[in-house]
Amino acid sequence: MRKLQFFLLAALPLFFAQCKDDKLPSCPGCEFTCLEGNENGLFTNGCQSNWDCRYKIHENAQIQYEEGEHEDLVSIQEGSHLVFETILETEGAANVADDEFTNKLYFEIDPSQESFFAEGDQLDLLNLRFQQYCYCVDVHFNKPSSGCLQGQKIDENYWKIQANLIIDFSYGTEEVKVDAVYELE
Repeated sequence: MRKLQFFLLAALPLFFAQCKDDKLPSCPGCEFTCLEGNENGLFTNGCQSNWDCRYKIHENAQIQYEEGEHEDLVSIQEGSHLVFETILETEGAANVADDEFTNKLYFEIDPSQESFFAEGDQLDLLNLRFQQYCYCVDVHFNKPSSGCLQGQKIDENYWKIQANLIIDFSYGTEEVKVDAVYELE
């Protein structure tokens, strides 16, 4: 009986951790236009199978990008912005070597904003960068060549963000599509 009680007590926090996405607030008044609603490869809080997805907001922060010869680095430092951090990673297939990769998307806004919409050249104002870290030729942070990004503050701890971005790499073009609720860290 003690083993069963121990197992139940040990499993209880894991159960509640799995249910966290169910408690994210909705944004009933949000009217987003970056996505049409039938996109493939869309990243959401539900996350795709075999992926780990994190959507965070950092207060009083700023993004610092450092270019490297083989790869770029990013750090979130103390500053005066709201920084949005997206990390989407997969281990890939268990029987395939070197198919793991991590997608990172960062941008920042003025903390006084309650909503925003940016497309085309306006995306530069958000200090937006995307990196696909993998066994690839190009693992640098790249600016989008086109697309849109919009967000709406839900409450003091959450924002709804939608992105539909085209990123050009030396090896080709990637589409980055996100429709998720970000949480203040």
